[in-house]
Amino acid sequence: MVTAVEEVHTSYVDQWQLALSSGDTSGVELFLGPDYHGWFCPDSAESFPYDRDEGVEGMRESVRRLRGCAMEAAHRMVSRRGDAEALVFYEKRILRQGAVLSRAVILEAWRLHDDGRWLLLREVTEHGAGSDVRGTR
Repeated sequence: MVTAVEEVHTSYVDQWQLALSSGDTSGVELFLGPDYHGWFCPDSAESFPYDRDEGVEGMRESVRRLRGCAMEAAHRMVSRRGDAEALVFYEKRILRQGAVLSRAVILEAWRLHDDGRWLLLREVTEHGAGSDVRGTR
């Protein structure tokens, strides 16, 4: 049985896919809460925090650079924290012409808001990590 959070997350990934093909990130941005923030971690020693504005600008820049690519969300796991919060963990793969161009392991915190929408509040991106990266299992 697919949960409401999984349905929302699938829609979120679909909007990412649309953004990568069209260049328009507005559909993805609708999923971001007003206090959305995160950390980008290029390796184990570094992490770079960002706020909503910086995150949106980074997303737009990524879409500009990766236009025409595809995105997959693999190995997704959803863990509920009560009725109104959920954590989503998955491997994000960016593909160009079927070949993996980039990987990241993502942890997202989602919350059900008063208007009935699930919104993404926090994200941690471990760039360069994933199931097929050399040296990992």
